Amino acid sequence: IKQNRKIKPKSKYAGKLIERENYKHYRTLCEFSLSKKDLPKIKGVELLQKLRMWSITNRNGVVRDHIYSVKNGFLNNVKPEIIKHPANCQFLLQKDNSKKNCKNEISLTDLKKKIKNW
Repeated sequence: IKQNRKIKPKSKYAGKLIERENYKHYRTLCEFSLSKKDLPKIKGVELLQKLRMWSITNRNGVVRDHIYSVKNGFLNNVKPEIIKHPANCQFLLQKDNSKKNCKNEISLTDLKKKIKNW
C-alpha cells in the first residue's frame, strides 16, 4: 500500500516553484461563477450597472474582487468553495482594487456568517 507523502523539494528554489504552482491551481479553484440572481446582493453592483466591467477599452469600469483575499485563503488553508462564494464578492473600481492588493475587508468568521445568511 502506497502512503501519501509530501514531496520534499531538493532545494529551497524547487520548494518555491512547487508552492507557486500550488497557489496558481488554488487561485483557479477560487474564481467566481456568479449567477444573475446573485448580482443584486453583491456589494458595488450599482457601480457595475453604471460603469460596466473594466477592460482595455473601458478603463473606468469595475472588477470583481474577493473581500477575503485568495492569497489569505491559500495561506490559511480555506476551502476554495468559501473563497469563491458570491458572498465574498464585491465590485470595485480597478484603481481601488489595485490599492487594496491582498488585504482582507472581512474576517473569515464574518465571511462564513455572511455565507450562511446568503
